[in-house]
Amino acid sequence: MKRLFLLINALTLSLIGANSFAQEFEAHPPQAGNRALAYPLAETRFELQTEVSRVKVGVAPFSFSIKEESGALKPQRSVKKAFLFSAVIPGTGELYNRSYLTALAFLGVEVGALVLHAKYQNRGNELTDEFEQYADVHWSEERYWASLAADCAARGGSCGDLKSYERDNFSHFLPVTKNQTYYENIGKYDQFNAGWDDSKSGEARQRDSENREAYTFMRLDANKQFKNATRATTVVLFNHVLSAFHAAYTTHRYNQSVKASVGMKLENHNEEMVPTLSMNVTW
Repeated sequence: MKRLFLLINALTLSLIGANSFAQEFEAHPPQAGNRALAYPLAETRFELQTEVSRVKVGVAPFSFSIKEESGALKPQRSVKKAFLFSAVIPGTGELYNRSYLTALAFLGVEVGALVLHAKYQNRGNELTDEFEQYADVHWSEERYWASLAADCAARGGSCGDLKSYERDNFSHFLPVTKNQTYYENIGKYDQFNAGWDDSKSGEARQRDSENREAYTFMRLDANKQFKNATRATTVVLFNHVLSAFHAAYTTHRYNQSVKASVGMKLENHNEEMVPTLSMNVTW
């Protein structure tokens, strides 16, 4: 930028000096012995004015963009491309903007969050397999249905259909298949207490099984791992959104650089069209 202004100043001084020098020679022509000096200068000035008069007034013959930080020429970049790149893969929009350290940071967060998600998800699955195997060993459907039959007989009800009795007298039911609800119910609700092999009373609506308590903590540990995996997924999604908007914003800032245009225009000075330099700066 400094060199540009020095060049402009030098060009301006040269034009002004040439104009003044020519006017001086016309006002005070040299003696006969030096007539060869006056006419060539006057002819040159006339040719210069004739050539400059062909330039459209007020229009700069060239323009350029100046980069804020270095003053180098800089093409515009696409905000949409930067946004989409980082929305798909965080950090790629920053790579498009040549912000390598920022791109590395977003990519690092993405990879780290995905690794943590896989780690917690796998650990949760392992713990799930463990507590399900534990339940298959220590909890029995036969003992559970026997406790319901005993409960029905003690209450003097009709015990022909235990599933109907379960549905009419308890808040939850035992699923037919061993799904997620099955393994949740047998450890969570007291009505399934008698199904555990160490139940002292062997009755429904009790809480006297230590195996059931241990099983509950095993399920809690597995659920904690799944919650951590969900948090890692949230970080991944947030990283995509943040990287996309960051890339779009930095691209917009990059495009809002200082723009300058310089050129020549004619101005009326002492009833003559004199060429002058013009500059326009926008940001």
